[in-house]
Amino acid sequence: MELSIQQLQGNITLITLDGGLDNATLRALRNSIDKLLHAGHCRIIIDCAKLAFVSSAGIGTLVSLHRQIKDAGGNAGERSGGNSAGELWIAGVTGAVFEVMELMNLDSILNLSDDVQHARRALCHTQDDTPG
Repeated sequence: MELSIQQLQGNITLITLDGGLDNATLRALRNSIDKLLHAGHCRIIIDCAKLAFVSSAGIGTLVSLHRQIKDAGGNAGERSGGNSAGELWIAGVTGAVFEVMELMNLDSILNLSDDVQHARRALCHTQDDTPG
């Protein structure tokens, strides 16, 4: 799996994954997310449009990261005295990967979007609605 990280406008971080997400590649994703959260970046989009497959461990990790990022955002808001919402969007999930997520009812837990642009708009809208 190849992983690239890009900072977008609105304090949004885009992580693009290419290849497969399984036991052999999960550590790189987790380490990247941990570094981002430690640096205060808690509004993240993971672009899965180029993922060939996601193992069950990969899906479990996405759910775990969703919770971790949400919690990190609350902690960042408390430290800064403001309200900084941590939010993870999973973009570009298609085909069998989407079908598995839908079958597992993860579309009701995770923030899924058709593409990165939709996820960016949703994150910008959320930021506008956050009281501060």
